[in-house]
Amino acid sequence: MTGSARTLHWDIFCRVVDNFGDAAVCWRLARQLAAQHAAQVRLWIDRVHTLEQLEPAIVPAAERQEIAGVDIRRWGESLAQFDPGDVVLETFGCRLPAEVLQAMAGQSRPPLWINLEYLSAEPWVDGFHLLPSPHATLPIACWFFFPGFRAATGGLLRERDTAARRAAIQADPPRLFAAIGVDAPVPGEIALSLFCYDVAPVARLLDVLAEGPAPSVCVVPEGAAARAARDWAGLAGSGGHASEGGTSGGGNSGSGYSRSGHSEGERPARASVRRGRLRLEIVPFLHPLKYDELLFACDVNFVRGEDSFVRAHWARRPLVWQPYPTADGAHLVKLAAWLGLWRTSLAAAVGEASERVSALARAWNGAGADLAPAWRAALAVQDEWRHAMQGFAAELEGRPDLAASLDSWVRSRI
Repeated sequence: MTGSARTLHWDIFCRVVDNFGDAAVCWRLARQLAAQHAAQVRLWIDRVHTLEQLEPAIVPAAERQEIAGVDIRRWGESLAQFDPGDVVLETFGCRLPAEVLQAMAGQSRPPLWINLEYLSAEPWVDGFHLLPSPHATLPIACWFFFPGFRAATGGLLRERDTAARRAAIQADPPRLFAAIGVDAPVPGEIALSLFCYDVAPVARLLDVLAEGPAPSVCVVPEGAAARAARDWAGLAGSGGHASEGGTSGGGNSGSGYSRSGHSEGERPARASVRRGRLRLEIVPFLHPLKYDELLFACDVNFVRGEDSFVRAHWARRPLVWQPYPTADGAHLVKLAAWLGLWRTSLAAAVGEASERVSALARAWNGAGADLAPAWRAALAVQDEWRHAMQGFAAELEGRPDLAASLDSWVRSRI
C-alpha cells in the first residue's frame, strides 16, 4: 500500500462451522489486513470462545475487544445499529442478516460486498472468481472471491515474514521441539505432525508408524487426533499417564499455548509414548504461529480442512491432506483436484513418485488401499516428494497472497 492510499474500513463476518478452520482463516486474514494493509477491521464472529483457542489474549465473554489491531465484535441476534464500512466480507457463505443487508443498501454509496468462498483446486473456480451476484430485491450485489492455487484466483493466505520464519526454524529444528516440550528427533528419525478430523484412521496410522519401516516421532496437538491417539495408547480416562515405557507431564509449560476446549480449569496432560518404532508426543493445543513452526520443523505433515492445509504448503515439506468430510463425497473431488493440480504443475519433479503420494492421500481419506503399503511406498520416495513440494510452494509464493489480492481488487473498485 502506498503512503497516499486511504485507510479502508472492513467488516468481516464469520460463523464458526469447522471449529478451528473458519475462525482461523478469518482471524489470520483480519490480522493481516490490519498489520500489512493498514486497514481498520471489525471481525464479527458468533463464537468468540473459539478465537480464544487461537489467541490467548481473547476474552470469550466480551461483546467487544481489540486484539492485534482488530476490533472483535460478538455476532449476536441483532445488528440493528450496524453502520457498514467500505467493505463487507461475508466468509464462506455465512449469510448476512437482513438488517446488515438493509444497512448496506441504505448507504448513498453502498459498501463493496464480497463473499469469500471456500478453498478448492477444482478448475471451475477460475471462471467463478470475481463474478457478481445481484441481490434479488435490494440495489446491491455480492462479488464472489475465491482463494486458490492458480493465477486466475485470489491466492492463499501468507504473511510477509513467512519465508524468514520458515528459514529460521528449518535452520535449527531442535529449538522448536524444545519450545513445545518435545525431545528433538535423532538422526534417522522421521518427524511428523498430525492434525485431522475425527473420522481419520488415526489408530491405523499409529500402528503403521509403530511397525516401521523407519523410526518416527509423531507430534499431535490437542484435538480430535489427540483424543484418538490417547485411545490408541491406552491413555483414555487414565489422567494422561503414558504406557509401554512412555512418560507424561501435566500442565502447560510453554508460552504460545492456549486452552483446547476442555472444561474450565481442566488441561489435558502432555504425554509421550513409545511403541515399536514410534515415539508419540501429545502436546497442548498450539497458538497458530507456533503451529506454523511445527509444520516448518517436521518432515511430513498430516493436515486437514483449509487453514492447516494452506500453512503446510509454506513449510515446503511433504503433506497429506484430509479435506472436510462430506456425506456426498465432495471432499474426495476436492482431494483429487488438488492432487491433479500438484502433479500437473510439477510433472518433471514429481515423476513416478506422484502416484505413490496420491495413493497415500486416498488411503488416508478412506478411498484407497490399506494405509500400511501406501505409507511405505510414499516414504520410499520421500526425497522426490519433498523436492516436488518445494517447487510447488515456490510457484505459489511467486503470486500475490490472499490479503494482498483482496486489498488490491477492493482499491481498484472503490
